[in-house]
Amino acid sequence: MNPPRGLFFLALLIFFLPFDLLSETLPPSWAKYLERVERASTLELRFFQSYRSGIEKESVEESGRAYYRQGSWRWDYKGLETRSYLLTEGKAYQIEGDEVEELELSEESFNRTILDMISRPREFLNSRRFRVKGNILEVDGEKNDEFERGELRFQGGELRELSIALKNGDRIKLRIDKLTVDLPLSKSLFQIPQET
Repeated sequence: MNPPRGLFFLALLIFFLPFDLLSETLPPSWAKYLERVERASTLELRFFQSYRSGIEKESVEESGRAYYRQGSWRWDYKGLETRSYLLTEGKAYQIEGDEVEELELSEESFNRTILDMISRPREFLNSRRFRVKGNILEVDGEKNDEFERGELRFQGGELRELSIALKNGDRIKLRIDKLTVDLPLSKSLFQIPQET
């Protein structure tokens, strides 16, 4: 016996529903912001980051700029230690002065959590449970995620802060002072510098 055609169309509807539900669940200005960011070819943001270890209970605070272009990220930190991180072509590098070090990337999903929350927010949210509480969007980590809970804080229809609570007790907070989309970013920003 063949299942009725209506069941097939209902299954298709359920499969494609989460994208529309996300738009309907969020305040319109948030949904518009997430869509604009996700469609952008480039991103540039000024940030302030706070990291607190679950073991040492100490906080490290840093600031800088981050750049995104076609799946590649560059994070430039300023402060006590000036350094950059480059994530491109599935590899990660730390750059300090003239020294370039390739970093080991684990297969843990946390390595991409903040990056995905910023550059692919709709996709990130569609695969997780979330709640709107005032100007905060709370996100639950999945079983295989390294993070337990995340928060996206909006102000005036713009994302202003990301907070991540890791399962190991570490906490990361990223405040976004300014995010600009579709700037002409040079390819050289994402090239691996040659050590001298």
